[in-house]
Amino acid sequence: VLGATVNRALSIYAIEPSSGTFNFLENNIKLNGFSKRVKSFQLALSNECGSIEFFSVYNLKYPNISNLSGEHNTGTKLGLITKAEKVNAMSLDAFISENNLKKLDLIKIDTEGSENYIIESGLRKIEEFKPIIICETLFDTIEKELESTMTKLGYEFYDFYDSKLNKVPSIIRNRDNGVRNCFFVHPEKYDLIEEFLGLDF
Repeated sequence: VLGATVNRALSIYAIEPSSGTFNFLENNIKLNGFSKRVKSFQLALSNECGSIEFFSVYNLKYPNISNLSGEHNTGTKLGLITKAEKVNAMSLDAFISENNLKKLDLIKIDTEGSENYIIESGLRKIEEFKPIIICETLFDTIEKELESTMTKLGYEFYDFYDSKLNKVPSIIRNRDNGVRNCFFVHPEKYDLIEEFLGLDF
């Protein structure tokens, strides 16, 4: 919604596996009048195509209200009641090909620890389009895998801290300073972020 508001020429493909969260997504798109520019898909991006079992937190007191906290869906908090649903799964390469995308400028990915598998499932198209990737990284989880994959593709790394976008040599941390989103930028797309480097937001 934010992207479609800022850039009227933007075409957006929004992917969400959880049926409850997907309903919120579709309603937000419609309420903001973006149905023509934002396409929504209820599926899971994965390292293979087929179907997977996706778990969502279920609240006995409010059974008709979906839990929107992503981390609850991955088993990071014990003792929660969950319900499973079968959802279609597709690799990133397959999704891009099936939707006949001829251009891809940006990927925003936050899948609670499976980001490396999804990126690896889209290596062919990422190498072709070289999109900027904004990716959540969890401390001491998949940072090494992500850095290795993106380095092989020639990408550079940027962090948002001190109210600025800053280039960093590595995304691997030696201490847990919380959840963060890293910017993976190929040198060919540097001009798209240049104006934001070192600026106060």
